[in-house]
Amino acid sequence: MQYTIAAMGNHDYPSIVVFDLDGTLVDTIADIAAAANRALNRLGFASIPSDSCREMVGWGTRVLARLALEYAGGSTDDASVDQLEEMINDEYTDRPFVDSTIYAGIETLLDWLRGRDTKLGVCTNKFEPIAERVVHKAFGSDRFDAVVGARPGRETKPSAQSLYECIAKAGGRHDSALMIGDSDVDVRTAKAAGVPIYGAAWGYRGRAHLERAGADCVFDSAEGILNSIDNVAVR
Repeated sequence: MQYTIAAMGNHDYPSIVVFDLDGTLVDTIADIAAAANRALNRLGFASIPSDSCREMVGWGTRVLARLALEYAGGSTDDASVDQLEEMINDEYTDRPFVDSTIYAGIETLLDWLRGRDTKLGVCTNKFEPIAERVVHKAFGSDRFDAVVGARPGRETKPSAQSLYECIAKAGGRHDSALMIGDSDVDVRTAKAAGVPIYGAAWGYRGRAHLERAGADCVFDSAEGILNSIDNVAVR
């Protein structure tokens, strides 16, 4: 049977919940913007505002680099984008978690899911070594069963490949997985994989964006997600 949120029954909880990282688990925009601006400044460009940078994240560092160059008035040829992408990753690797903050209620939700034997994964378009550093800084080294990000040879979201790999790596089951994310990229990824998607309206895109994208449910808080999963599972 095709798994849906409504299909959870018989006191069942998801075998795995896969979270997006930026704008879902952690508000990372300050550190992303700082890394991008240090890289831009090294190339002689002015800094870009954090609010503008917020609109550039979600598709991975390469897209961030191209959009940042467009904003700064620089060339967006492949060589220029390659150079800035590498510089942003270098800057971000050095300082991955300085001004980032965990969203309210997330740690409670993670502990609650763990207490119900639910596997936990992170699926992000962030360069995987940086994603691992951010997750470890924020949550420790053993909170999540898998952290899957961008790396050579792996298709990034909205391709379903990274989500499939995250579920398998964490030891979850595809037919009882749930994804949580804050953007249309996450919605498209989950739907490509046939996995239900809960929208995190507290993130970078907001409720209207997620509803237009077709999220199965949209929540304003992590507590709301906890209550929803619990209500579905015990009914």
